[in-house]
Amino acid sequence: MATHSTRRAVLLLTLALSLFLLATLARVNGDLRHLVSRSLATTRTALASMKSSSVLHSPKGNYAAVSETAAMPNAMRIGLNMDAQSQYDTRAYLMNYLDNPGFEQGIVGHVIVVGPNPSSSSFTDKNDNYDAVGTGFWNGVTASVRSGISAGTSFPIASYAAGGTYSCKCPSLAAGDLIAIKTSNPSLGYVSGHTLPGNWVINNSDSGVMLSTAQHYAGTSSVLFDIHDGGGHSIEFGMDSSGASVGTCSKDSVTLCQNSADCGIGTCNKAPTYAFHPVTGPMSMSLYALASDTAGTPTIKLTLSRSDSSWRSFSHSFDLTPDGAWHQYSYEFIGSDTSKDTGMLIFAIDAQNGAASADAKIYVDNAFLGPATGAAGGFRKEVLTTLKALNPGTLRYMIPQTLTQSDDYFEGNDYEKGPSNDYSVGANFTWYFSLKDLYAMAGAIGANPWVSIPDVFSDADTNSFAANLCTAFSNNRFSRAFVEQSNEDWVSGSHTAGGSETVQYGQLANRNFGLINTYMTSKCAGYAGDVYFVVNGQEANGGVLANTSAQIPADNPHYGGDIADYVPSANEQSAKQTLEQYAALGFNNSLNQFTSGIESNPFTDTVPGNIGNLCGGKPSGCRQFLAIYENGSSNQCGTATPVEAYEMSAGWMAAGFNGQNWILGFSAGSNGINSGTLSPMLAQNTFNFAQLDYTTSGAGCPSGHGTTSALWGVVHDLDSAFGAPFPHIRPIGWAMALANRAITGAYYPMDTSNLTGVYGAAFKSGNNWSALLSNSNNRGVTIEIIFPAGKLPSVGETILYSRTIADNNENSNSVKIGPLAGGITTAGQKVSVALPPLSLVALEQ
Repeated sequence: MATHSTRRAVLLLTLALSLFLLATLARVNGDLRHLVSRSLATTRTALASMKSSSVLHSPKGNYAAVSETAAMPNAMRIGLNMDAQSQYDTRAYLMNYLDNPGFEQGIVGHVIVVGPNPSSSSFTDKNDNYDAVGTGFWNGVTASVRSGISAGTSFPIASYAAGGTYSCKCPSLAAGDLIAIKTSNPSLGYVSGHTLPGNWVINNSDSGVMLSTAQHYAGTSSVLFDIHDGGGHSIEFGMDSSGASVGTCSKDSVTLCQNSADCGIGTCNKAPTYAFHPVTGPMSMSLYALASDTAGTPTIKLTLSRSDSSWRSFSHSFDLTPDGAWHQYSYEFIGSDTSKDTGMLIFAIDAQNGAASADAKIYVDNAFLGPATGAAGGFRKEVLTTLKALNPGTLRYMIPQTLTQSDDYFEGNDYEKGPSNDYSVGANFTWYFSLKDLYAMAGAIGANPWVSIPDVFSDADTNSFAANLCTAFSNNRFSRAFVEQSNEDWVSGSHTAGGSETVQYGQLANRNFGLINTYMTSKCAGYAGDVYFVVNGQEANGGVLANTSAQIPADNPHYGGDIADYVPSANEQSAKQTLEQYAALGFNNSLNQFTSGIESNPFTDTVPGNIGNLCGGKPSGCRQFLAIYENGSSNQCGTATPVEAYEMSAGWMAAGFNGQNWILGFSAGSNGINSGTLSPMLAQNTFNFAQLDYTTSGAGCPSGHGTTSALWGVVHDLDSAFGAPFPHIRPIGWAMALANRAITGAYYPMDTSNLTGVYGAAFKSGNNWSALLSNSNNRGVTIEIIFPAGKLPSVGETILYSRTIADNNENSNSVKIGPLAGGITTAGQKVSVALPPLSLVALEQ
């Protein structure tokens, strides 16, 4: 998503200068020569400060010991960012392939930061430069004060002048106060003769097609076809136009390639290897239509076509009932995609009257195209199957453009919510699925929701959200929920309250959290104690978390902050290194952010530092938690080619170093400046569900070199009809699935200080023990683990490759979960296990 690229670019650009200076001093002849010259064995002592005092220290030798005392009850399985669906690529999540299917009007939201010297009649906006709207745009809109002495007060805007001057009968305001405004009308996202909100295209520059509130089957608007001229009028929605930069060879589905020359024999096949939005099996296309003042024979024709396909198109025409009422028109068919049908998919709606007739109109609403059956929340069955395999503990709903919405859009029925935008009326208004959908899917897979709520919410929006959360708990049997105030609010933007106003952001968050807690305590008290409230932090900028966490209760363990502990791109990935060197780089980059002595860059020891920033940096009596809103692979910086970058991010090795990152996330939360007070990481969410690849801009890298890689997307695609056995989960995704088999019950710290490059976490459910272990060494390590009383694990599993560590699942299933060679042996309360090189291992019952 564009916002992910910009926000990480902001972070890396901020760090670039310091990183460059450090690199100049520390590196000789390239990043990885320093890495290779030093064994991972030297890093073990650097973690001595990370050991909790509650852990039983191991006797000398290859022993690890599990603590007698649980550090966290009910440990959360590794979670997942669902991110947004896409009409263009592999993120084909919904059974309805059409965005904005209810043809609802767009919405714009903005956070005002009050400028100097506000008065009772006017104020200025320091944040206006992010809000590219014209004079008069906000006239008459109701504003809601979100921080300061008048927080909670609503008032109408009398006038707005471009540049950020507002007039009003204003409440008492001070410089820096935050005010939320949002508006919705049929003109937003509509460009006459060009587009309708939600990326629908108006064909033939037709000014007779527009959004209308005069009629609607559901919601507040529909699309109007003015057919008085007797001619045809049409709109269309396009899909499957994107592709990947790296593929696999036609003669070897595991060898990565950027072009056919990389293959030697055969060709380089890049995604879409198979259709992103498949037209297979029982399919349906339908809509509701109303014919008004028609004298001829009003008709609607639905056409579905795929370019260069074996089946060309499906179409069906309907004669409409001309009675001025809404009727549904539906056509069922059997899809005919083959494995080679990967061209662009187009769905078209054509309306006509057959003859000229003054005032003749056809209104269309609630359109559908997709498989005849789906899963919970309107998702495709393939989404449900894949998520069940991953078994995440949390599903995070964070889609940046949804953070500009009112709650009726944020949580509304998909047919009754429109697209949104936060910065420019002329920009695309993109539509995304509702939080309501995610609640249903989370319930279906036994996950808990993590929700990022908009800063533009008013008190009424916040109370509406709380009411819906009560219902979601009841309907889906969640054990807990996380409510995060917005997303990465330290990045300035039109809909963000943070940027340079992190204190006011914290005040806004605390107010909204209080409203939610008060409502739920009153209306659904049984669930109120299961909600955890989260403010934003920034991993390499501790001042953000210090400011935001100081504004929320310090002595309440249901309040905390979050950071993103991606495996950093510093040190960078250089070209022409071995796979073993790339694996070592991944393990080191992960470890570096949890301790010192590994690398020297701005990410060194940042996680313990951020723990120390909680409660405003005042550890005494602090009971706040730290959680991870996103992790996985970070920006791909360095001179590595896209194929080499894919080997690190999409290859087998990614399972090992991301697994280590999750293990360290468990252990790090109980250490640092607040050791003995804080709980471990309450939740960790990997980014994201499905995505092909992402190109890191060189401008965002200290070296000036960025490349394309499979940074995000634990799933390659959702195709279940063709290719390798379904589901198509990448190694990092299988690592998540493996970890989540071991994470059950309470978390117990594991002391591995006698072992070089080995880290572990133990869990106990009832009387049953399980454990998760990582080995960053380029050799196997046999260890013994001493467990306290309880039933020991008897099964060992790991992530297997079929041929070599170069294996991947881009167009195969060569990487999978399988039995640990040699299994495990037990004696008394000791478990003996051989950890493969560069591996993640789960010990289970």
